[in-house]
Amino acid sequence: MRNHRILAVLISILTLASCSGKQISQAKGNQKHEIVLSEPTHSYEIYLPAGFDSTKTYPVIFSFDSHGSGSTAIAGFKQGADIYGFIIVGSNLIRNGIPEYEKRISALVSDVKNRFSVDNKALYTAGFSGGARMANYFGLQNQFTGIISCGAGFRQKDIQSTGVDIYIYNIAGTRDCNYGETAYLPSSPECLDEKYISINFTGIHEWPSTTILTEAIKFMYARLIIDKVRDENNVSLSSIINDEKQKIDSITKTGNKLALYKALEKASKIFAGKNEGKDYADQMSAMDKDAAFIESLNTMQQALQMETMLDQGYIKAMTEESLTWWKTEFKALNDSTQASKKGDMIDMMFRAKAYIGMVCFSYTSSAAKKKDIPQLEKMLSIYEMVEPKNPDVFYYKAYSSFLKNEKDSLWGNMKKAYELGFEDSVRLQSDFPAEIAAQLQQKR
Repeated sequence: MRNHRILAVLISILTLASCSGKQISQAKGNQKHEIVLSEPTHSYEIYLPAGFDSTKTYPVIFSFDSHGSGSTAIAGFKQGADIYGFIIVGSNLIRNGIPEYEKRISALVSDVKNRFSVDNKALYTAGFSGGARMANYFGLQNQFTGIISCGAGFRQKDIQSTGVDIYIYNIAGTRDCNYGETAYLPSSPECLDEKYISINFTGIHEWPSTTILTEAIKFMYARLIIDKVRDENNVSLSSIINDEKQKIDSITKTGNKLALYKALEKASKIFAGKNEGKDYADQMSAMDKDAAFIESLNTMQQALQMETMLDQGYIKAMTEESLTWWKTEFKALNDSTQASKKGDMIDMMFRAKAYIGMVCFSYTSSAAKKKDIPQLEKMLSIYEMVEPKNPDVFYYKAYSSFLKNEKDSLWGNMKKAYELGFEDSVRLQSDFPAEIAAQLQQKR
């Protein structure tokens, strides 16, 4: 590994872009701050859609942000909630690493059911990153109607092994380090599973846009109608059919075969059980004989295989290679990213950097817990190279300064962490002595 740049194995990978629908102008709903009555420390934000009528029942999405922000957890869903008539609930307590999350989510669900107009046949979980992992586990364990999983998820075979039959709508950025968790090749077995779909967008490890999350709600809404769980209360199925047709026609004109296949797959699953669903599935099958499409699939498959090799190489290098080696590697990675004119290559290299960042966080937090200063310092040096604007880098630099009793750099690094957006007071109170933690929070 010392004599060969890992970057040399990178090759192109085509991006599967998600379809985005036109925005629909309409009235806004109402967001309220509530407390779980059985657990006063658990607050949540609840969004009641435009035209909310307490005499009617509504589908509900329980959403979880990895940092425990209820407002963030519901923000992107509001437009879809207004259009399709969904209640959105965002927990201010459920976050990465919280103990007994299943018990606490259960208390949240019970509170909302007891106090608001909930359709018990239309319950969903959603989340981002660690929040998505909890949403997946809870939604499957409790056999909810569906899950909208962003930036993390289960593969189709793992879902099938549970024996639970619910709708799974995965969303991930093509530059997300967790992209590979739910990505699959067109014409793979996942494409035939009518209740499992992965949608991608050009982006990093982040909450998807409002447009993409609105599409996710539209999918769930259409399935409620087709499965005869609910009636057409907000939007007619015929208008959704027309909307999907327009999108597919538009993509067809671009000549992007992979994007077209993905749009056909999405439409076939939205309308599964109807003639439109079969028509779109037949169009997907016809594309399997297209030479250009087949060539794109082969390139994509090779890229995913190479990405696995790349990740394995960086894991090994994390402990075996020097900082000098990493500086050279990052320079090559950054230079290639800037020089590349291919979007698929750029996405691949962003994912490689994001993966290194994720591994650095794991190694850094482990070294911090062990109070292993030499290892912590090395990991922080690599971490800062790959993600110089990540607040966690400066948080752990502050912790390293604390371990070395360097007060000036402790305050300076913590200030920088705050400036970059560090907000995890729970972790701060857990890692630092109470007096220091109080002083650091006061500095903020």
